Amino acid sequence: IILLISIPTVVIVALIALSAYSTSLRRESEDAFVNSNQVFANALDGQLQTAVVTARNFAAALAGQPVAPLSQVWQMASNVLADTNSIVRRINVYAFSSDNHQIVIFNPPVPPLRSAIVQQYFNSAIPADTWFLQAIREGKERWREQGQPFDPSSIQPVVSYAVPYTGPGSSYTGAV
Repeated sequence: IILLISIPTVVIVALIALSAYSTSLRRESEDAFVNSNQVFANALDGQLQTAVVTARNFAAALAGQPVAPLSQVWQMASNVLADTNSIVRRINVYAFSSDNHQIVIFNPPVPPLRSAIVQQYFNSAIPADTWFLQAIREGKERWREQGQPFDPSSIQPVVSYAVPYTGPGSSYTGAV
């Protein structure tokens, strides 16, 4: 009788202990997974904030200036794009005035040169619903999810961030 009572009791105690251990192990695994994802998310956020700060710095350099983004920020673009560890791999500046607009695209310099490669377009056709024109109209910074770049020479999808800036007056006249 004692053997008949003790064997099921030992089995039940073992099942309870195994169930408690598996629950604890599952919680520890979930916590480790969440912590790993948090580290990855923080690293990605840091990289994306680099792009935000860079765009804001360019917009600040162009704010209140006449329409001439090429001469104003070429050296700045060269310095940013020469850093191969930066997430920023292209800088586009869109500027318009009452009678025209221009787009300046800075690409990384080709070593051993230190100056960014520049493409400049004047009055090229741009659809009115283009995402960075919406940022200018709204006067708000905005992200654009992975999509085709505005640069016609590039074929890789990009994630973009636009910061509008004001011209000599108080109205928005461009975006970085």
